[in-house]
Amino acid sequence: LICAILLIIAGMPIFDSICHSMTTIATGGYSTKNNSIAHFDNIFIEAVIILGMIAASLPFILYAKSFNNIKSIFYDNQVKGFLITILISIFIISISLNLKLNISFIESIRISAFNVISIITGTGYSTEDFSKWAKSQGGKIFDIEDDHRMVRLFIRKGSRVAKA
Repeated sequence: LICAILLIIAGMPIFDSICHSMTTIATGGYSTKNNSIAHFDNIFIEAVIILGMIAASLPFILYAKSFNNIKSIFYDNQVKGFLITILISIFIISISLNLKLNISFIESIRISAFNVISIITGTGYSTEDFSKWAKSQGGKIFDIEDDHRMVRLFIRKGSRVAKA
């Protein structure tokens, strides 16, 4: 309900906001539009959905345990690791988009934040065509696919550390 209300306030039509809030919280990622969230081209809608995707990805038991003190969720090691992984992944992809596709740094943060969080949480929304990301520009040695491998390696190594 909160997600739907925030999406309406951000400028999404009522029907779309109800549908998108349900698939955001369920991390289903289904959209009422063919080009997903990109259809709306609204940074506020993207921000609301980003928060919804992250909130829906956190372990439910933590919400139950921290009912009286919601800030205590952020003291959990699993949540800290998850958020750090998201931030590092956004940073790596933002730099790649900025340098390799000539996108402004602010726009690359917007694009990478939404899409990286959607991918990591398994939600499935998109605002960009990922196939464009892997194309090399002007004969550069590395492409974004190398950066995706680096992010996957970081996530794998991070998960081994978390289990230890």
